[in-house]
Amino acid sequence: MKLHPQTRKKVLLVEGVTVEGQEVYRFADAADLPETRRMFFSDFYRDMQNGLNPEELSNYMDAIVQAASVHDFGKVVQLSQMVKDISLNCRSTDSLYRMASLFYFTLEEDISDYDFTIAEEKIKAFKQVPASDFFLPHLLKHLDMYQSSSLEVIQRSLKVSEAKAITYRELYLRLTGGREPGTAMRKNSSG
Repeated sequence: MKLHPQTRKKVLLVEGVTVEGQEVYRFADAADLPETRRMFFSDFYRDMQNGLNPEELSNYMDAIVQAASVHDFGKVVQLSQMVKDISLNCRSTDSLYRMASLFYFTLEEDISDYDFTIAEEKIKAFKQVPASDFFLPHLLKHLDMYQSSSLEVIQRSLKVSEAKAITYRELYLRLTGGREPGTAMRKNSSG
């Protein structure tokens, strides 16, 4: 049994994943995650569930208001339907990777805080590991998400979400004259 050096709580090695040569761990009990990281988790989870982060949603709403102000109701309907479908049917894989950067850590990391620079390094490392080997089975089961779904169903669902994100981003760019919908969707569509 290994204990985290700061919290003295039990941690488990995440097999097959390293960040800059360092082993990656997770708490044996998710409740041991420090409060600061749990607060970020709430934001990332909301973004993942909504399919859009607040910046993207705001940009969609701005585009809808702009279209309504010039009486382009066809565009209003298109953008509104896109937001509705994204929020009901799309899951942001970028948000899932951000959640993984909270839950998975090296023992040298300051676990009491969330460092965005370190998080980006971890996300790069996570994306190098085949999804079926690490990302989906570990993270989604650890978070008690998709409990009744098989790995194949989860992967198919996320692939459909990714395809929709790309399609909606392209349509959004066409409808708004090239203005980006937001950071997370841009990252989501570039894989």
